[in-house]
Amino acid sequence: MIPSGHAMKDDNRSRTAKVEGTKVAERTCRAEFIFDVRRGGVSQPIKVLSDCMCDYRRADWESRWNDWQARRNPYLNLFLCAEHARELGLMK
Repeated sequence: MIPSGHAMKDDNRSRTAKVEGTKVAERTCRAEFIFDVRRGGVSQPIKVLSDCMCDYRRADWESRWNDWQARRNPYLNLFLCAEHARELGLMK
């Protein structure tokens, strides 16, 4: 059976909505602060002046977070939005 053109149009709309939804989520969750592993725990974060993605949204987030917490890499900085930083206990 050949699918009708109508179903294909609906499928395209669905894909467009998903892509647009992802773009909106990415825009709303942007890094606002940099947390330096060398400063440790709850400290004064550095304010981000450029437009960067929040690391919490990265595919390798769990690995980065584990490395940061264990201080495995002294050059690893976390770029986080205020909401995620508070959730992780990095900001009050």
